Formats: sequence, structure tokens, C-alpha cells
Amino acid sequence: MKQTKSEQKKSTRHAGERHLTLGRGLRALFGSVWRHKYIWVIALFLIHVGFVDNNSFWRRYQLVAENEATMREIKRYEEKFEADRSQLRHLKTDPEALIRIARENHRMKAEGEDIYYIIENSDSI
Repeated sequence: MKQTKSEQKKSTRHAGERHLTLGRGLRALFGSVWRHKYIWVIALFLIHVGFVDNNSFWRRYQLVAENEATMREIKRYEEKFEADRSQLRHLKTDPEALIRIARENHRMKAEGEDIYYIIENSDSI
């Protein structure tokens, strides 16, 4: 189907109107953004300071959480150290405790002594 010249002008006019409408929309959007430029700058600054930067609030939160976990681990090791220190002090002062630990933990025996170990299976009735 061939279009007449008047139909071609109408279709061209409609395309031009769409182009003008698109241009007006972009101008309106740009004008709206330009009108609120300080809000956009503040929002970008908050995003940068909050999440993007190496010293961001998010990274700071992660470091505080990691520090708390490390402090809990240090406390656990200090408690274990104190328990071991008291056990060592007890072993140095009491020879009977030394013999008991040697027999229980290291399976040592005295001369002329027989030791029998009874191993129970957990799946037996």
C-alpha cells in the first residue's frame, strides 16, 4: 500500500510529536533532578560513606563484630591457660596427682602391674 503525501506528512508529524514529547520528558526529568541537586548530592555522599568507602560504616560494623569475636576467643584461651596453670601447680606439689594423671591419661603402669581396658561399643545391646 502506497501512502499519499498527506498521509506521509501526518505520520512524519506524529513521529516529530513523539520526539518532542520525549525531549520534553527528558527536560522535565533533568529539571527535576537539577532542582533537587542538593538532595542527590547528600544521598550519594551517604551511600559512599555508608557502603562504598574503605572506612565505611558497614566496614566499621564488620570490624567491631570481628573484634568482639576475637575478644571472646582471647577470654576462652585465658580461662584454659589458668586451668592448665592450676593443674600444673597441683602436679608439681602432689606426687600422687602426677601418678594418677600418668595412669589415666597416658596409660602408664607400675612394675609388676597388669592393666585391662574394657571398651564398650555404643551400638551393643
